[in-house]
Amino acid sequence: MSIAYQHRPLPELFADLAIESDQDPIQQLLALTFEFDDRQLLNLMAGVPLNDDSTLSVNRLRFLDGCQPTVVYDASNTSAFNALPHFMNLLPVKAAPYSCHHAKAYLVITGASMRLVLGSFNLTRTGLSRNREVFAEFEWRQNSTGKPESHADADVWRDFAAILEKGYRGRGAAQHSAELASAAATIRGRVADVAGGQRVLIASGFSHLEANAAIDQLAALWRSRHRGAPVEVVAVSPFFDQASSYLIDDLVARIGVPASMRVVTGAKEVGNLSQRHFGKAGGGLETRYLHLIHADMSAQERRRIAVANDIRDGTVMLEARALHAKVIVLCGEQGKNNLYYIGSANFTRKAWLGDNQELGVAWFEDGASSDVARGLMEGVSADPANHYDTLPAVRIQQEREEDRDYAGGIAYPEFILRITLHGSEALQFMQFHFETHPDQPASFDHYRIQWGRHVLEVSEMRSQAFPWAAASSVLLQRENLHFQPLEAPDIAGYYLPYILQDGLREQADLVLFPDPEAWLAYYLNPYSGVATGGPDERLPNDAGGEDGDYPDREANPVIAMQRYLNLFADTEAALIERARLVAGREPLSETGYRRHFGKPLTTFLCLLDREQARMRKHGESQMADMIWLFKAGELLGLCRKLGESLPLIKELVNTLEQRIAACGSSGNNAMQSYAHYQGRARS
Repeated sequence: MSIAYQHRPLPELFADLAIESDQDPIQQLLALTFEFDDRQLLNLMAGVPLNDDSTLSVNRLRFLDGCQPTVVYDASNTSAFNALPHFMNLLPVKAAPYSCHHAKAYLVITGASMRLVLGSFNLTRTGLSRNREVFAEFEWRQNSTGKPESHADADVWRDFAAILEKGYRGRGAAQHSAELASAAATIRGRVADVAGGQRVLIASGFSHLEANAAIDQLAALWRSRHRGAPVEVVAVSPFFDQASSYLIDDLVARIGVPASMRVVTGAKEVGNLSQRHFGKAGGGLETRYLHLIHADMSAQERRRIAVANDIRDGTVMLEARALHAKVIVLCGEQGKNNLYYIGSANFTRKAWLGDNQELGVAWFEDGASSDVARGLMEGVSADPANHYDTLPAVRIQQEREEDRDYAGGIAYPEFILRITLHGSEALQFMQFHFETHPDQPASFDHYRIQWGRHVLEVSEMRSQAFPWAAASSVLLQRENLHFQPLEAPDIAGYYLPYILQDGLREQADLVLFPDPEAWLAYYLNPYSGVATGGPDERLPNDAGGEDGDYPDREANPVIAMQRYLNLFADTEAALIERARLVAGREPLSETGYRRHFGKPLTTFLCLLDREQARMRKHGESQMADMIWLFKAGELLGLCRKLGESLPLIKELVNTLEQRIAACGSSGNNAMQSYAHYQGRARS
């Protein structure tokens, strides 16, 4: 693998996911990041241009709802608002003071493939489309017979699964995440019998690691191929130590003194760098180089970006690019076994000695050290001139590193594991339920807790109940809970996200579908308008009162029902085939079943109930019950057929049978006969 000459835009890695999802549904989307931007997160995962600020179409929201994206991020970077759909899983991680969750990883799991991206970029507009960043990608894929087609780097997959399963113990909401556990189990199962690979995962700061410091892992990997020190160390980084100790000293202590040290950084970032960052004076280092990257782009870099992004006219709108890539290369003698690292770790002690949570990948590759340096400098558009002599010998720094990636974390509410918003059965009231760490006292009285303009009063792990009319606007705006430490009134406080109870989530899911026919049309072809970027659609119920207008689709109910049955039959065939394909690849987990079949079918039943209620509201009670009975009967038939491939659907089948029997017994002769027919069809 060469990092110097591959200039692939990141969105391209995800562009084909929606196209392939019709035959290979996405089971899980997962991102680990330091910070994220709401819009970029949605655009990347929905497969739309990153600079698109328009409202996502209904079909794209439905597509994302089926993927249930999960984001693990540094808790200090939660904002007051997260303009994200209700089905996004946000897991803030609180690191120790003056450290951070700095890992950047992106995982996509489908029925037949897994794709993992590790690198230096955050889920922000600058990280995804503006900065100079680096990343490595990994893919696992199997064919129609269930045999893996690609199985390299199995050790990277296994180590990444261990991070998801064990690495966040004691780290807030992520430590009890069912989504992380499910992804880890899927990865382990798929690579269980596969040998290792050429690349190695380098992790730091995660709670399950025996060797917590990434520098020890890198040094051990170097010593597995070399007895002496590197001939040259090359470091690409925007940030460096700002205290009185330096990473280069720790590196030299573990691998020996290199003959040459080469640093590549941004011209704007050089202000915190000194000659001391290259090692102690007289310490044996013979040659030192500093290469600067100017933010303004050269004509050559513009041409390269145009080619990588398939810009036909060659016009690149960017005027400047900041350096955010992190690379270390330890060069071996005679160009043999150079050790490359790329990932999230800056050239700082906090990144490499275990304070931060970091992720990267390392591998060996042959090549002359001069070619290594030239390739890296070309890759990030660095000036080949040596600017080392312009640096001061040392810089007077603050005692602690305080760049924008680190926060002190004063009085952060670490005792909170999870916050769930519950709704009463009729959705008249809402109430927050708190889960706290068993080893830490619940200290709610140390904070002023607000949800929008509402101040919470917490007793026995629950807030007071909020009337729906008074609080629904705050819910719809997705305002997070603000924890203001009473002992530190001058700090900004902390915003903690919450999740929705299943009942509330189901009600929110219904907003994506105005009626049962819309559900059928979507699941007949769920990716229309997703991969192709179809026109934006208005969300249902934008007008027409609380429940919207009752849709008088056809004046003749017989014709309307016939059209409905035709649409249902086509959708039924598509869902049965999709279930057969999914179940044929590997046993579908309970989580996978709920996400791709159980939850959509339950939503459809709720839509039938809502349609029945609206018809009753318009004075058509008998017709409403008859239509519900026949449509629910067709749904029951579909569920029974799906049961041939999906045994987990039995619970929904039982529910439908009971409700149909109850409805038939209270209706006219035709309804009773139909309910009796459905009961006999079971046997």
